[in-house]
Amino acid sequence: MKHLFNFLIPSILIISTLVSCSDQAKKNDSIDRFTWLQGNWADTATGFYESWEISQKGILLGNGYQLSDGDTVFGESLSIEKSGENWAYVVSFGNEKTVFRLTNVPGDSLVFENPENEFPKRITYLKKDQGKISVIIENPGDPDKISYFNFTSVK
Repeated sequence: MKHLFNFLIPSILIISTLVSCSDQAKKNDSIDRFTWLQGNWADTATGFYESWEISQKGILLGNGYQLSDGDTVFGESLSIEKSGENWAYVVSFGNEKTVFRLTNVPGDSLVFENPENEFPKRITYLKKDQGKISVIIENPGDPDKISYFNFTSVK
């Protein structure tokens, strides 16, 4: 009986660890890790706005735009989608697309990078208190190439 327990306990631990890792891998493949971006966001100090929603295809679709005196002076389409084994942040402006690769494990922050892009090379989303998100677009190491946005959820 003692030999059975010596075999059974480690086997159960190994199986539960494998199942847990499998569940975590499935979660890492899911758009669910990005759902905190859903909704409409405004940074009234800069006049920048973003809106995000999950499509039926499991892609987070967004729009970013800037208003000045009630007129749209800048606009771009955004998406967060699975690209092969990696997640990508895709910015579409006119006929041009720029792809940034997710470089961190998503949680309360999302870091996307494209070292080949002129500006920005890095885009960081930070989940703050309820209803607030900070975004930093930058070229790391260049203090002249950094912008901050403090978005608040709007209904």
